[in-house]
Amino acid sequence: MNMMLSEIAACVQGKLVGEDVAISSVSIDTRAIKPGQLYVAIKGHNFDGNEFVAEAEQAGAVAAIVHQGITATAIDGGHDCSRQSSAFPPSMEVRSVAISTTAWKQDDCKDAGGRATQGAVAEVEQRMEQLPRELMRPTIPHIVVDDTRLALAELAGVWRKKAAVSVVGITGSNGKTTVKEMVAAILSVNADTLFTQGNLNNDIGVPLTLLRLNEQHRYAVIEMGANHPGEIEYTSQYAQADVAIITNVGAAHIEGFGSIDGVAKAKGEIIQTLKQDGVAVLNRDDAYFDYWKSIAGTRKVISFGIDERADVTAHSVKTEIINHAFATTFELVTAKGELTVKLKLAGRHNVVNALAAATACLALDTDLQQIKQGLESVKPVTGRLQPLVSRLGNIVIDDTYNANSASLKAGLDVLANCDGKRWLVLGAFGELGPDSPKIHEQMGELIKSSGVVRLLAVGSDAGNTVKIFGEGATFFDTQNDLIEMLKQELKGDEAILIKGSRAQRMENVVAALVENFRK
Repeated sequence: MNMMLSEIAACVQGKLVGEDVAISSVSIDTRAIKPGQLYVAIKGHNFDGNEFVAEAEQAGAVAAIVHQGITATAIDGGHDCSRQSSAFPPSMEVRSVAISTTAWKQDDCKDAGGRATQGAVAEVEQRMEQLPRELMRPTIPHIVVDDTRLALAELAGVWRKKAAVSVVGITGSNGKTTVKEMVAAILSVNADTLFTQGNLNNDIGVPLTLLRLNEQHRYAVIEMGANHPGEIEYTSQYAQADVAIITNVGAAHIEGFGSIDGVAKAKGEIIQTLKQDGVAVLNRDDAYFDYWKSIAGTRKVISFGIDERADVTAHSVKTEIINHAFATTFELVTAKGELTVKLKLAGRHNVVNALAAATACLALDTDLQQIKQGLESVKPVTGRLQPLVSRLGNIVIDDTYNANSASLKAGLDVLANCDGKRWLVLGAFGELGPDSPKIHEQMGELIKSSGVVRLLAVGSDAGNTVKIFGEGATFFDTQNDLIEMLKQELKGDEAILIKGSRAQRMENVVAALVENFRK
């Protein structure tokens, strides 16, 4: 798809400076700019994209969106090119004409024969480098706006409208990424499907994902995260989902929402911005199901869950380990019929994730056999209940991507299906706000009741977990100390779950136990 720069200027309420050019793709990173792209100069807390417009131009950007404050500059051309001063002469002044180093070479620093002299070019380049980056106006066509972040989102919204796609939006405290992968796998069986890459699920990542849409795509699967109220409303209004999934609500990022109720309300923003003819896919097992259903209004609601009242549910759930790999089998029960699905993933929670994905795809009139094929192709996401084998032969469950209370319970349920003595290596959970000590104490009770016989923990609030767990638990001041004791104590007959918040970087513990980890 293409858009003219003048069309983009109109949709982002900006001022176009320079010629009108066609744009087919967008980047915010000068290190990844491709020739012909539009560069959007995002301003953050510690950086200003305006400072890198020249680099974007050198990398091949044909246009830019910049924020107010970028200043037109140039050096008065009436200077003597033979001068070799390292500072700007008094006769040189900044004026409102934008020129490039190339222009200096061509027009200002020529010898009697009309050729640019090497010394003059070097002087100009040195002087240009001495100009503050924030004073450099682009010499490529550009649009000036008040807020480049907002402009990026508004452009993405228009881009999405131009694309002939059905959009599935996904949010929730747990399972977003897995459900996203499942929905994408199902829809990709017979159609080009765009989906969120990595953790691009915030106010920058969602617009960037939408801007990757092209004429070949028939579906887009967009993951939406948030750490404060209003963020999902912001991103979902531009994604304009046809189907919106809320996986569940838990204590993830509770610090930014104040309470679980605050989290539930924030997740509900995806429904409030859903098209009136859209479909809300809601978790019947979740305590906030009735609340979300109420705010859906006249929009169609389809429920999923283990609860028998759900529209899409599962029977006969069974998880086992075959050749050091997880397999979970269940009967998928829908209004269209029933069939057996065998996931390459572990745990009851992943069955619920599969139900969410299946329900969304049923809302898009997807065939049951296609749903089965897609679900059975999904592999474990790195760092999310991924089964590995230690150098000693232990089963090591890598669940280090992130953590909250609900995902801890899911991990413990998976650990319960493993042979051997159950060990848990725990990194303190983050973003829990003032309730963090209490939540960590509750975790100690949960872990103790799950059959874990050994708990090794690191991170300040994890000390509360160790205290409640009691005998068999050890708290460590450093991760290195934990790793050393782990190496000394393991015999090879243990099953080990390793889990912690992203900040704890518990993958380092996995790497110490598993050969060629993530290589």
